[in-house]
Amino acid sequence: MTFNDLSWGYIDSAQAAPYSYNAQRILRMLWRVTASRGNLLLNIGPAPDGSVPAEAIEPLTQVGQWLSANGDAVYGQVGQAVGEFSVRSTTRRKNHVYVWNWIWPDNGEFTVGGYYTKLLSARLLPSGKELPFSQDKARITVRDLPARSPDPVCNVGIVELIFEDEPAQDRGNLFPQLWRGDRRLDRGLSYEEANE
Repeated sequence: MTFNDLSWGYIDSAQAAPYSYNAQRILRMLWRVTASRGNLLLNIGPAPDGSVPAEAIEPLTQVGQWLSANGDAVYGQVGQAVGEFSVRSTTRRKNHVYVWNWIWPDNGEFTVGGYYTKLLSARLLPSGKELPFSQDKARITVRDLPARSPDPVCNVGIVELIFEDEPAQDRGNLFPQLWRGDRRLDRGLSYEEANE
């Protein structure tokens, strides 16, 4: 991707700045690529003297700080857990699911659905603080979140869910038309019943 979504080469910073990505848009691209098990090459189009364009320095520094704190959600053999949501997205590594909260919940909790595998723990990154949760059939609610995102740089907070095994997940567990009526994925089944 090009940093300003216009050109692979240098463009005058003053004119390119309105088109350039901020840290949140870069993280959104990074999530999409990570979830697809890819790599992100983000071209900055250096100035004629080889320097980094001024409009790229702050966003790239912020993304670097975010990655230092939340790299587990990105680096290594990470792929997408099923489903993309408007205010949160996920990546997965083996039995760990990383919930990317693009908009931090203001009511102290969030719910994700479709997980039929038993959840063992929920942790706030980067601190590792354990969070209380409940799992009702395929729905997981994580509670007692801090009032503000744990990420002071980009406001993209990560909650790590650790399952008993690689999670069995159905993206449409509340909508039978999405799973073609397959009773194994019926929301009324427990995770043990769904995995029989």
